[in-house]
Amino acid sequence: MEDSIKNLFEVDPKKIPSSIPLFPLENVLLLPFGKLPLNIFEERYINMVLDSLKFHRMIGIIQPKNNNKKRFELAEKYLSLNETELGFNELLIIFEKDPKWNDEAAKKKTFRIF
Repeated sequence: MEDSIKNLFEVDPKKIPSSIPLFPLENVLLLPFGKLPLNIFEERYINMVLDSLKFHRMIGIIQPKNNNKKRFELAEKYLSLNETELGFNELLIIFEKDPKWNDEAAKKKTFRIF
C-alpha cells in the first residue's frame, strides 16, 4: 500500500478516544490495512458508523462469544408469545452454527414446532 494512503490511517496516540463503539462480527480475521466490506443494515449499527465518521472515525470489531444458551432462551420466549417465525429463526441460527449443541436442543425444539 502506498505510504500516502497509509498516512490517512495514522492516528496520533494523544487523539485516541478512551472508548470506541464495538461492532460484533463472527468468523472474521481482519489484518492491519486489510479491506473488509461491511453490509450494515441494523439501524443501531448504521447510527454507530455515522457517529464514528462525524467524530473520531474509529470502531472496534469483536468476535462475540458463543451465545447459544441465550439465543435458545430467546427462541423459547418468542415461541411462548406465538412468534413462531422469530423463534424458528433463532433456533435455525443455533442449528447452523452448532447442530450438536446441548444434545441437539435446537433441532429437537424445531421439530416440535412442526
